[in-house]
Order: sequence, then C-alpha cells, then structure tokens
Amino acid sequence: MLRFVNSRALSPAQNDRVRELLQEQLAKHKGNMSALARALGVSRPFVFEVIEGNRGAGISLIEGLAKITGIPAAELLGYRDERDDGEGTEWARLEGWGAASAAVLEEHPYLAPYVRRAGRLRGARPPEVSSAFVLRQALTFYESTPLAERARIAHEATSKAIAAHVKETERRAKGAKPSGAALPLDDE
Repeated sequence: MLRFVNSRALSPAQNDRVRELLQEQLAKHKGNMSALARALGVSRPFVFEVIEGNRGAGISLIEGLAKITGIPAAELLGYRDERDDGEGTEWARLEGWGAASAAVLEEHPYLAPYVRRAGRLRGARPPEVSSAFVLRQALTFYESTPLAERARIAHEATSKAIAAHVKETERRAKGAKPSGAALPLDDE
C-alpha cells in the first residue's frame, strides 16, 4: 500500500477538519477510542495523537474515516469534485498544472485517471502547483479507490493501449508512415 500522504502533506486546516471528524466519530463510539481505532484500521495511540494535535493525519486514517463516514476522502479534506456547482477554477486549468501532471505521468503512467480526477477538482487555489502536489492528490484518489475499480481502470487502459498498438501496426503494414499518435490515456 502506498503511504505518501503524511502530516506534512496536509494543511493545518485539513488536519483540523480530520480532528473534528475524529471527535465526532469518537462520540458516536461512546468515547471508546479503541473501538474507533479498530473501525478506522489504525492504532489507538495514533488516533489519540491526532486528536490531541500532536500528529497529523495520514492516508490510512483518512481512508478509515472515508470508510466509516461514507464521505469520499477528497471531500473529507475539503476538496470539491467536478460535480460540484461551487465557484472556482478546475485545477487542471491553473498555470503549471500541465507541466506538473506531465512530470508525474512520465514516472507514474498508471496514475493517469487519478491525475485527471485531481485536475477536475475546483475550489480555492491550491498552495502549490508542482509535480509533488499533483502526485499527492493523485495518490489520494488512487488509495481511496477500491481495488476492484482500480483493476477495471487498469484493464480498460491496457485494452485501449493494445487497440492503439494494433491499429498502428496495421497502418504500418499497409505502408503508411507512423502516425505518431500518443497512446490513449483517457479512462472515460
């Protein structure tokens, strides 16, 4: 399991939001921090340290909160997705997003659908638009996507890549020059 999001990856406001949600969930668990930790899939000392503000939330805690609250991880962290009618520019339209996304995809092509999802987020301008930021957001989506869905997305991407390769091979067999078209990365 990837462990990229840590206390330094979240803003103070995001960590505060996670703390509030943890306190709400602790009340729902009748103050039983051990039961809450089990439900979240993390240790009791970790929950205690986050609630006390001594430590920031990590991806495992955010995933656990998303699971028990039914709130998507991105929404837990205060992001609005593309279906939101709220104001704000899609992050993919921000200056620097294209270059940062390209750098991420060069090293992690399997994250293409998740980079696109992150790019469709709207809201306040992120604190930075860098490849590290894009990677953190894509990994958050990746980690919060169920394994079966990740497998389906990977299968579709592989099928599209194979179809593009076959088409290009057929073009070459007919004597046509290579098209130079990029492999499809769209998950829709």
